[in-house]
Amino acid sequence: MLKKIPILSLILTLVIATISVGQSNSSPAPFFSSDEPDRAYDSWEIFTSQRTIKKIEWIDDFTAVVLTTGGFYFINPGNEVTSYSRADGKYDIEAVSFDIDRDNFRIWFGYADGTISYFDYDSFQFRHFDDIRRNDRFVSNRINDMTLDDGILYLATDFGLVLFNTNQFFVIDTYTRLGRLGSATPVRSLSKSQDLITLGTDFGIAQGSTSNDLKIAENWDVYDDENGFVNRSVSQVISFNNQIYATSEDQNYFFDGNNWSPDNLISSPIRNIRQKTSNEWDVITDQAIYRLMPGNRSVSMLIQPPFGTMFTDINSNSAFSLIGTNGNGLGILESNASINQIEYYAPNGPASNLFEKLAVSESGELILGTSTTPGRFNIGVSNTGFSILDVDGVWHNYDRSNNPFLTENNLNSFFNVTSAGNDYFIGSWGSGIIRLNRSTDDFEYYNNDNAGLEGISVDPNFYVTTGLAADRSDENLIWAISWSNTSNPLGRFNRSANEWEVYPMAPQSGFGTLYHEIFVDSYGQKWITLMTTTMVGRGLMVVGDPEGGSSESFKLISNQDAGGLPNEKVNSIIQDKRGEVWVGTD
Repeated sequence: MLKKIPILSLILTLVIATISVGQSNSSPAPFFSSDEPDRAYDSWEIFTSQRTIKKIEWIDDFTAVVLTTGGFYFINPGNEVTSYSRADGKYDIEAVSFDIDRDNFRIWFGYADGTISYFDYDSFQFRHFDDIRRNDRFVSNRINDMTLDDGILYLATDFGLVLFNTNQFFVIDTYTRLGRLGSATPVRSLSKSQDLITLGTDFGIAQGSTSNDLKIAENWDVYDDENGFVNRSVSQVISFNNQIYATSEDQNYFFDGNNWSPDNLISSPIRNIRQKTSNEWDVITDQAIYRLMPGNRSVSMLIQPPFGTMFTDINSNSAFSLIGTNGNGLGILESNASINQIEYYAPNGPASNLFEKLAVSESGELILGTSTTPGRFNIGVSNTGFSILDVDGVWHNYDRSNNPFLTENNLNSFFNVTSAGNDYFIGSWGSGIIRLNRSTDDFEYYNNDNAGLEGISVDPNFYVTTGLAADRSDENLIWAISWSNTSNPLGRFNRSANEWEVYPMAPQSGFGTLYHEIFVDSYGQKWITLMTTTMVGRGLMVVGDPEGGSSESFKLISNQDAGGLPNEKVNSIIQDKRGEVWVGTD
């Protein structure tokens, strides 16, 4: 039998008891006991993933700068690595692009909100400029691409081209009228070759010479569907020797100085082109790196990426080639080594910068789930695993790119986590639940076939673990919720017996209502959030014995005589040291 206690506040606190558990009538303990050390929350340590590379540039013959989705770092291959993120003064975690002013020891960054900044790698200081960000004339001030030439930053923005003086720190000029293109046309990419500026826009290409007054719209040449090109967004543009390579969403194009044509030398969209020698260019696509001889327009494939990832950049000097990937870190290849001798490196950190759920184990390790869906936020299928931060500050990442068990069983999209003792449980979006024995690093995999874990109603083999929780009253038990399962959505795992059991929804749940997430308190009561298929909240179901029917469960909704929830969409549940359960709602 369960006893219901009235709601006490807007973020409500429910004091609960069971007949089988006696509770003292003495005054409740304080939230934090007096013998605990003082808590200091004024300093934070930031952990970011730097496994996805955006751009690579060499500062000199020995040291390169690597821009990632989690910051940037200096690397001297085979030697030291120094990383910088927001905790070190960087404006934001992820910059869009960067370029290097080697004469003044500055690395210039552009950001999505229009901020530009530099890092002085001689004095190790950051400085930020908000000239573009403060502009209120346009819907978006985003910087999409940038290049530095002779003390001037050329910035491709969502409203045109901006020139910034990097010696005196001011905006030189803004160009929003590019030929016959509409005013404030977004510029997605740019290339500067001698006096020519070539811009890839949302509606074709604009090209102008710095020897002309580019404030005059007619001084820009426009290539679109009126003169042999296409009226499409150009994500990448590179110009040299009066030739232009351009890339739209699904097609490459080539301009020979007179005419445009689809470029079928390389079928995949080009991410970047890097000059290796005067007649050798490295061409980067998602699925391969090619060697292009622009003189005779011949091409050969050099390398393909590891399974489940993509290439993002390459930059070579006389000693090393540095290769950027999406999720697999930085490839390092010595100049005299064969292609199969690439070594991949990433600074200590999680596998990605997207975390759905986290939990702390009894030993103090942090467990994190990543993504429900590969492809979200540029995260590849092989990187939707899970991560563990151990007590020594070392990250351990498990996904299909590095773990044979996950690879062999095609397991990914892990986003929900919990633990009991040395057993870590990780729930997926569609692939069931795995158990990791942290002491032995052995895995077990549970799904509909081997454990009777029924998935969604239309496909019982597609198990979505929206709820996963350890039982605070019995360390042998783990509870799970199967989303969109209307028959037996509640699962219980007995660690001692290595066995799953499943249970139906409580009778009071109501038509059109589904179990979503679960929290188990110290009395063994299961607090289960209720949702519709369209994620409309339907309150809370509190279950004692899942086999006890209506006598062992009750439903909390917004009605004052049925719980009085301030809102029926419940987002979070926690139990404090006094035994009270706190519920956060919309």
